[in-house]
Amino acid sequence: MSDSDQVLEVGPTGIDAVIELSKRYQSTLGQLPFEAFRLFAKERRVVASFSGQRITGYAIYRVRKRTGALVLVHLCVDADSRGGNTAQQLVDTVCGRHPYAPGLAAWCREDYPAHRRWPSLGFSRTGDRPGRSRAGSKLVHWWRPINELTLFTLVPDDEVPTAVIDTNVFRDIVEPRLQFTQSIALSEPWLLDSVRLAITDHLVTEVTEACAFAPQLRGTTSRFKKLSPSVSDWRPIFEELSVALGRSTIEDGDRRQLAQAAAGEARYFVTRDEGFLAKCEVIEGVTGLTALSPLDLTLALHADQFELMYRPEALRESEWEIRRPTTLPTTVALQEFADQPRERPSDLHAGFRDALASVGSGARLWELGSAEGGHPMALAATTVEGRSLVAHCVRVRKSRDRVTFARQAVHLLREEAVGAGLARVLVPGVAPAYLEQALVAEGFVEADGGWLARCQRGFLGPGDTVPELGRGVRAADLDPGQVSQLERVLWPIKILSGGVPSYIVPIQPAWARALFDDSPMQAELFSRPRQLGLAREHVYFRALARHIEAPARLLWWVSGGGPNSGMRAASWLEDVVHGRPLTLYRRFGSQGIYSPADVEQVHHRVGGEITALVFSRTETFVESITLTRARGLHAEMRTNGYLQTARRVSEHVFATFYQYGRPL
Repeated sequence: MSDSDQVLEVGPTGIDAVIELSKRYQSTLGQLPFEAFRLFAKERRVVASFSGQRITGYAIYRVRKRTGALVLVHLCVDADSRGGNTAQQLVDTVCGRHPYAPGLAAWCREDYPAHRRWPSLGFSRTGDRPGRSRAGSKLVHWWRPINELTLFTLVPDDEVPTAVIDTNVFRDIVEPRLQFTQSIALSEPWLLDSVRLAITDHLVTEVTEACAFAPQLRGTTSRFKKLSPSVSDWRPIFEELSVALGRSTIEDGDRRQLAQAAAGEARYFVTRDEGFLAKCEVIEGVTGLTALSPLDLTLALHADQFELMYRPEALRESEWEIRRPTTLPTTVALQEFADQPRERPSDLHAGFRDALASVGSGARLWELGSAEGGHPMALAATTVEGRSLVAHCVRVRKSRDRVTFARQAVHLLREEAVGAGLARVLVPGVAPAYLEQALVAEGFVEADGGWLARCQRGFLGPGDTVPELGRGVRAADLDPGQVSQLERVLWPIKILSGGVPSYIVPIQPAWARALFDDSPMQAELFSRPRQLGLAREHVYFRALARHIEAPARLLWWVSGGGPNSGMRAASWLEDVVHGRPLTLYRRFGSQGIYSPADVEQVHHRVGGEITALVFSRTETFVESITLTRARGLHAEMRTNGYLQTARRVSEHVFATFYQYGRPL
């Protein structure tokens, strides 16, 4: 690191450069979900070194909640910058930002070249653990003191909970049994600082006896910490447990393991025995142990490590929210989601289990449900693979609005991919009919044994070529229908051909809020129907307007002058239908909030016709554009009465407002 180099904090806007550098060294860093990078950046836990504009290294760390100790999550130096003091500067910066922390901890495999570098960075070796790689490489714990002379200093590893594994999970890991991926996932490197796997004396006895017919098990118990409480400590727990369990399928050997785990002060007991897990409440009541499956343990630890990711997200001011559960749905719970008779609930359960086995690399459960609780309406498991968000087992509960929920679910997953800077969304496998309908409507195409949606940012102007259509095809060569379909397939890109009609449409605040707005609530005379918070397509009734044509772009101007007024959103106009009020109501009433009386009041004369605007793909602006700002962006809006009716504008005007309200 030269004198001209500098170490800076990296915020959310600069984290993509850190992610790109991390991809080159994933084999030694281990995978970290892209969302985790962004979360650490948001929490100001990322620093990076720069040589001019080039990033030469970075450090990501977290702060332990109970002790205040710092933990290095990633320390990475680009190969071209090694041999200098980049690593030293990064570590010194992390420590300097927290002068009252007890110290900085790190784990590193003994067989990695970086192992020899830690002492020169001020770290001392304080312990080790057997590694979880198939080669059995040892993992070394390093500690750099910062302010250990504090009354609150604790031993660096005290807060790491212990999870005792039963004999089956033990054998899944050490043999390994590749069909039990959820057990093998406990070997993921990211778990090292989150949980300590342990075994009991009784398990050692069972494994020793099994060596007679499974010689590959010899010496494997040394890979894990062993809990060896005295008989006087665990025997009373065993006896109390035996009374509480009564005549159950849990054998005496398993009960001894539970008692020894509890006496050894473990927090978790990990098993994949369904009969065992069915008694988890009884077990916890007697022993204090949380009995759970390997998959549920990794989900719970992932949620604890990245807790902000698991907070429910309200969906467009509706009663619905996005949640990240930490428990795999049961087979019974999946009955309403399975695409029967082609798909059994047990098949769907196995699909979720297999997808989530890679939770350490970014896999998570995802669900859409009511903020008031109750059963979810949509489920999925997501993983990040390269630059793709892979959405496994996307399913929607059986209901009249199944396709509506499915469309919203796949779009929300696409929004998640765009937010994470990923390039595509893949839904693998054969989709049920309702899901296939939703995928097609949302611009997914069949590819790679499933369904694929591209996520392409930016604008293409009339003179720009459109790569997806072959050489020489410019945006100006496309008709409005082609532009609409391409933007559906490549969302969130905007393609400005110069020939797509665009309109500024005034709308009253009450109608805007009910149809698409996500602004804070104001006084309303009616409640928002539940389906409108989820629908991807809506209808707006207005006075007869034969000059409006579709497909077209819409800019929504919310009138009234209140706190939520201004240019608030953009949509695609899919269809324009003229007709008698009640005729249009019977056709489109379910896609709006209007009563028959409301629709009747839209026309200017008795027996006259009105216009129904069918619009979709609405994107609300990050901040509303006030009248003063709007007049600065589009001078014609200074004309008196300009916003009293729908006005056609150029695509250039549309792009100006869109880029201001929702930058790509």
